[in-house]
Amino acid sequence: KRLLSLLDEAAAATPLPPNLYGRWEAALDDVSLLRFQTVPVHGDLGPDSFICSGGVVSAMSAFASAHMGDPAEDLAWIMTCPVEGVRDSFLDSYRSSRTGLEDLHLVSRAQLWSELAILRWLLHGVRNEDDEIIQDAKSMLADLSDAVGEEPLMPSHTLSEQEVEFDNLDEVGQVIPPAEEIDPNAPTVNLSEILYSEEDDWR
Repeated sequence: KRLLSLLDEAAAATPLPPNLYGRWEAALDDVSLLRFQTVPVHGDLGPDSFICSGGVVSAMSAFASAHMGDPAEDLAWIMTCPVEGVRDSFLDSYRSSRTGLEDLHLVSRAQLWSELAILRWLLHGVRNEDDEIIQDAKSMLADLSDAVGEEPLMPSHTLSEQEVEFDNLDEVGQVIPPAEEIDPNAPTVNLSEILYSEEDDWR
């Protein structure tokens, strides 16, 4: 509902590229995309959210937007990373650290959150009557429209056995195991190795 409201508000504010509107509307109508377990979400995560000391990520900042929500929301920023290989390495490490059922459409939702961030920027400009921001957002939409063409965000598919299993779950506890069942030796995400190196300092 939150993303649909964002799309509707943006479409009411200014004409959107038809291929993008159709791409986003189709994705949000696909119930399989929205099968995920809510988790604590930072809500405004980006490269500047990580505090480093001695080349190691030691803390995170800016939790004003923290809430329970879609884990893909916190991955939207990595989808636009310009450094080759960083996005895939980050996502692979993230997946390996998760427990419970695999989030089958995590990357697709992260891509959706990333693309819809342009609409937030557009609406920010509209609300503040800032023509420079509005034109910047429209330019970004035009570039994205050219880049994706008619490609859908979510390809047509039938439900997998795991998706059917997820559909049949009634309680959060069936997806996320109790704390005592979580393996303390499970791999964790080493952000400092993924985000920073001597060759690429992406900040």
